[in-house]
Amino acid sequence: MTAELPPKKPLANDHPNPEIMAAIAATISCVFGPGARVKSVLPVPGIHIFQQIWALEGRRQIYTSHHSFR
Repeated sequence: MTAELPPKKPLANDHPNPEIMAAIAATISCVFGPGARVKSVLPVPGIHIFQQIWALEGRRQIYTSHHSFR
């Protein structure tokens, strides 16, 4: 019998995979020029909170565009 370990989950201090790093580096190079370098990449904690705020603002805009308040 052999025991199998579950797949390793990435930790907050792990680097993104090479494809993500290449996309980030290419974007930085296009925006800031070929001399720009990526010093570090850090995850953004709590991104779901910003997504909720964005969704609520969108709903507010739709609601106010369809209802006139008099």
